[in-house]
Amino acid sequence: MNALRSRRAQERAELINKYEQGRRGAALLVPEEEDDEGGCLVPDRLGFLHEQKLPQDSTPGAKRKQEVRRIQKWIKMIKNHSKYRGSDKFQRRIYKGIPAQVRGKVWAVMLEVDKRKAQNAGKYAEMKELARLGATHFHHIDSAIAWTFRNHLMFRERYGMNQQALFHILMAYSVYNPVSILGS
Repeated sequence: MNALRSRRAQERAELINKYEQGRRGAALLVPEEEDDEGGCLVPDRLGFLHEQKLPQDSTPGAKRKQEVRRIQKWIKMIKNHSKYRGSDKFQRRIYKGIPAQVRGKVWAVMLEVDKRKAQNAGKYAEMKELARLGATHFHHIDSAIAWTFRNHLMFRERYGMNQQALFHILMAYSVYNPVSILGS
């Protein structure tokens, strides 16, 4: 039993070391992921890569102006989020959809991320260190990172900066909430 624990601890340490060292000469794509026809992959507006160039946005000028106004309204709501939070106007705008340009900030405001970070100062670093010492789902996390969004610009580079960040977040979360990491 101790030999098994020791081997798992060594495997965990080696995997964590790979993520900490980052990409060192590793290929951007593994051969089976490359485009068979030698063509280049083209990113869409969300960063996902496709074999063919997608049709251009043919949104008329009036529609674009309307989208710009929607973004400006959302920026105003973000700045005064305490005034709009829970209001009918806020609910209606959410129902219409949050523009991609401000979606991350809107979620951060709705979830009170800054407040929660202040309340839990140092918690992420603590969970990250605990994961380094005893996370048990490191193989699952690594394989999920290798396959999830492999055709997305942000996560394409194996052991790259974004894969490193995602790995550390998932490892810390696996220690923080071990039941939910595998959908148990």
